[in-house]
Amino acid sequence: MALVLPHAHRGFRGALTTERHDTTRDDDRAVTEAGDLGRRAAVSGVVALLVLVGSLPMLASRATGDAELLVWLLAPVSRVARDAMPWLFGLPVPSLKVGLFVLSLPAVLWAGRPLFAGAWRSVQRREADAMTLLGVGAAAAMLTSTGAALAPGLLARAGIVADAAFETATGIVTLGLVARLVEVRALARIGRIGARARASEGPAPHFAERLGGALAPVALGVAIAVFGLWLAVGPEPAGVFATAGFVTVLVVTCPAALGLGAPTAIRVGAGHGAECGVFVKGGDSLEAAAALHVVVLDKTGTVTEGKPIVSEVFTSWKTDDALNGLAALDENAVIRYAAAVERFAEHPLAAAVVREAGSRELTPPEAEAFEPRAGRGASAVVEGRHVAVGSAAFLIELGVDVGPFTDAVDTLAAKARTPVLVAVDGAPVGLLGLYDPIKPSAVGAVRQLKKMGLAVVLLTADVRKAAIAVAGEIGVDEVESGILPAGKVAVIRALQRSGRRVAFVGDGVTDAPALAAADVGIAIGPGADSAFGAADLVLASGDLRAAVTALELARRTMRTVRQNLSWALAYHALGLPIAAGLLYPAFGVLLSPLIAGAAMVLSSFAVLANSLRLGRFTPTFPT
Repeated sequence: MALVLPHAHRGFRGALTTERHDTTRDDDRAVTEAGDLGRRAAVSGVVALLVLVGSLPMLASRATGDAELLVWLLAPVSRVARDAMPWLFGLPVPSLKVGLFVLSLPAVLWAGRPLFAGAWRSVQRREADAMTLLGVGAAAAMLTSTGAALAPGLLARAGIVADAAFETATGIVTLGLVARLVEVRALARIGRIGARARASEGPAPHFAERLGGALAPVALGVAIAVFGLWLAVGPEPAGVFATAGFVTVLVVTCPAALGLGAPTAIRVGAGHGAECGVFVKGGDSLEAAAALHVVVLDKTGTVTEGKPIVSEVFTSWKTDDALNGLAALDENAVIRYAAAVERFAEHPLAAAVVREAGSRELTPPEAEAFEPRAGRGASAVVEGRHVAVGSAAFLIELGVDVGPFTDAVDTLAAKARTPVLVAVDGAPVGLLGLYDPIKPSAVGAVRQLKKMGLAVVLLTADVRKAAIAVAGEIGVDEVESGILPAGKVAVIRALQRSGRRVAFVGDGVTDAPALAAADVGIAIGPGADSAFGAADLVLASGDLRAAVTALELARRTMRTVRQNLSWALAYHALGLPIAAGLLYPAFGVLLSPLIAGAAMVLSSFAVLANSLRLGRFTPTFPT
């Protein structure tokens, strides 16, 4: 799936093209590996079935006294097979063992090559993982079975009692290949639904990877201990029980489900997010977004439309002497001077003044010596006069007496208007009231954020009274007003110092530092490239409700991760003691390596199916 945003060239959006190519290459590799694994698993599965059928005579002979659960389960099958294939049960057992060896060996060596190769690589790295456990288990089962089939006398003289269990060797290889195939078909299926988050990113996959890496050597140690314990105090044939316990522990503790739990959920969550218009930079972004305390909303372009209009114009009719010979200014003259300065400024409010001049068919005069003051205003020389346009605080700094407009400024602020004053040669000549319409969806989005238990803070450069008026309309209780672009980061840092994890939602060039400083930066709408480059989550829509969707998805994804890891850990915690023989003293039952392998595969399917349920996630505000 191609993820395309307008004007993509650099930063976050430019990376989409690169990651799309990377995902394609990963998909190609996954398809190739899946095809190879599928062929090996098919051949191994057919051989395993034939070997299992061929082993029925030996299994049937142990049905009355053997503790393996598999033997009990296969007893009815053995009785049916005896009636259907009496010739099989009439073969000499030594000859049958040799025949099973001949049938198993090529399949195990060829089909099981990925397992053995993976195990060998782990040994070379001095690490242990799922491939190590499966490879060692399959090799142990094959070697002991081969010895029992080809050199039983030699083993007996060495004091080793072993049994031919080729069905265990071929079964482990088959189930191991199936488990790996499930994983590979899952970096391919999830890649096709547009997941962008790397599985290796984020604390949860790292935690699962480290835990799996720690579990494997522990499992190997436990398997060796179980082998020694059964060999020392187990019933006869102790060697058979010891080998079965060793292999079963290795198989049941294979951390396949543990390794799948976090990355599959994160990738499905990120992929479904792309379908909902939420683009995730990495798995750590989803994890951080699920653990927030505060959401800071930048007003312009986030809560409001970001396209303000000039709604009111006030003028100050001064005498010629007060303005150094300049005639009294009417509304058009005030707007004409203001537009001459503001057409050089890069701010939505400045653009609104220029648009108002155009709508009145006014041509702004040329301006020189333009001096911007970020977030406060600007000044320039227009027709030989010094013209300043900006906030009351900015004009006061320039020595302008704004007293004539004090009441009008308060009135505008109470109506959620942004007051912009105009001074010519140090004298106040006009006041513009600019109104940026609030997005209709903002009220519902804020309500839902608060319902999610999140504190919501409105951040704006407006004067306090105007900021409170906007906050009241959308239902925000906490307001930070008079905040210049450079001060946004300070607000975020202050919230973080209080021990809270903070998300910042904004767009535009001036928001990039705040997006980077927040625990989670959320860029909304068609903002500037620098904002997208600094963001963790990018919303294709300018609708604030999309931010709600992003946070809901993050929470659902991490809940699924916790479910997967909890299930995998519970499976290992329960399976390990049973595999070691916990049920034998009380019930005389041992878990078969084949049943352990089947449980391993089913556990992988369980976490995968649970992860794929994220694809049915429905946000509060569907797109």
